[in-house]
Amino acid sequence: MILYHITSLEKPIQSILIPKIPDETEIGENYTEKRICLAPSILECLKSAEIVNKFDDEVGLVRVYKVKINEDDPNLVGWNKLYEEGLVPDAALTHEYWYKKPIMPIECSVYRVSGWTKKEYIIVDAVQKEQIKKILFEMKLYDGQIEKWSAFDIVNYWLPLHGEIWVERFKQRLVHSVIDYTPESAKMYESLLGEKPKLSHEEQDFHINKYLETCTIVKESSMEKTDLFQFEKCYSEEIKIYKKEYKLILAWEFILPDFVWRNNAYLWKIKDSFGNITAFLYYFIEQSGKYNISCLEVVPFMRNQGMGEKIIKQFFDMNSINPRDIRVEPPNLATAKFWRKCGVECSCPEE
Repeated sequence: MILYHITSLEKPIQSILIPKIPDETEIGENYTEKRICLAPSILECLKSAEIVNKFDDEVGLVRVYKVKINEDDPNLVGWNKLYEEGLVPDAALTHEYWYKKPIMPIECSVYRVSGWTKKEYIIVDAVQKEQIKKILFEMKLYDGQIEKWSAFDIVNYWLPLHGEIWVERFKQRLVHSVIDYTPESAKMYESLLGEKPKLSHEEQDFHINKYLETCTIVKESSMEKTDLFQFEKCYSEEIKIYKKEYKLILAWEFILPDFVWRNNAYLWKIKDSFGNITAFLYYFIEQSGKYNISCLEVVPFMRNQGMGEKIIKQFFDMNSINPRDIRVEPPNLATAKFWRKCGVECSCPEE
C-alpha cells in the first residue's frame, strides 16, 4: 500500500524516515511511543499535522514523502487500532497510520497547498460508544444500525442527519459530574463565606477541533537535491567503537591505522540529513585509477530499505565515477547482485 508523510520545508530532507515522538500531539494522543506518522493521502496528512496553521499566508509549501509498505507488515499500525485503543483520538478522521521501523521513501516532493477550508468535528474516544448509545436511547434516537458505527462516526456523521438541534441536545448530555465539595467542606465554606457552594460541576466528555476539510494541492517539484547523505572522515580507532555500537561485520577490525587516509585509502562514515550514522564505506584508489571498494556496510536497523544503492549512486555522482571504474570482490551471490544493481560488473565464488 502507498502512504504519505509530510513535514515543513524548514526540516532537512530525510533520506530515511526514522520513528520519533511527534513535536506536537493532539489532546489525548500517545506521547511515549516512537513512530512515523503516515496517512493514505496528502489531504489526510494535512488534517493530522494541522500544518496549514503555521503558514503565514493563504498559500504554503510542504514536503511530502511517499512510502510503500505491505499491509501485513507487523511494524504497521492501522488507524482503526490507533482509534480503538485510544492512541490517537482523531484517527477515525485523519486515518493516521504508525510505522515503527525506519523506512526509505520511494519519492520526495514539494507541494503547494492553497484555498483551504476547515470544518469542526466532535472528538470522542472509542470507549465512549456505550455512553453515546445510552444517551441516544434516552433521547429516543437510538437505531440498531449504529452498532456497526464507531463512536466518532456516530457523533459526526450519523447524528447530524437528524438535525443540528439534536446534535446540540446530545452535546449537553455528553458530560460527567465533577465533585468540588464534600458535605463537610461545603459546610465549612458556608460558615466562612455565608453562602452555600455548588457541590459539583459538569465537564464535557468531548472536545471540538477544527480540521482541514478541502484544499488545492499541487506538486511543485520532486526530490529537491540528490545529496541526501553527508560523507565524513572516519579513522580506524573510531571504527572499532562503531563496530561494537552498531554490531558491524568482523572485516572492519582489519583496517590498518597507518593505511587509512594515506596511500589513497579512504574510510567514511555516512550520515543522513539529521546526522544519524547510516553506513560506512572503505576503499582505496589503485594506480590504474580504479576504485577498489573493500567494504560498504549499512547499519543494521536501516538495512533492507534500498539505502545502500542510494549511497553508492550519490558516491558515484559526487566523484564523477563510472561504474566500470569500480573493482569489488563480493564474498557471496547476494553481495554480487547488489553491486550489479549499482551497475558494477563483478563475480563471486558462489557462481
